[in-house]
Amino acid sequence: MIECLSCGRRQEPSLICAECGSPLAAPLDCFAALDIPRKLTIDLDALEHRYHELSRKIHPDRFA
Repeated sequence: MIECLSCGRRQEPSLICAECGSPLAAPLDCFAALDIPRKLTIDLDALEHRYHELSRKIHPDRFA
């Protein structure tokens, strides 16, 4: 469990806090960071969609 520095919520490691939406400083692998299943074949359209979705949420301009 890690604690969000913005809101203090304790949660499982993820890229973004589920409570306040702030980026978390958690050590994650690529599958966990993008919240995609760990399997040999990856849906590239879903991967690209998730990447763009997360990049909009954690862009540095939102947290300057």
